[in-house]
Amino acid sequence: MGPDPHDATEAVRTTLGSGRADVLRLQTLGAAGHFELHLLALLQGAEAIQC
Repeated sequence: MGPDPHDATEAVRTTLGSGRADVLRLQTLGAAGHFELHLLALLQGAEAIQC
């Protein structure tokens, strides 16, 4: 008997699902980094006003 095609399908599905999770994780990290840049600029602006 040959390999079960369902096993291959499940392996592909798992790999794609994992890749999708990685993409979402990277997007979240990117958004967090973008927010940090805005926050840093805001804080630096506040420091400049106080001086």
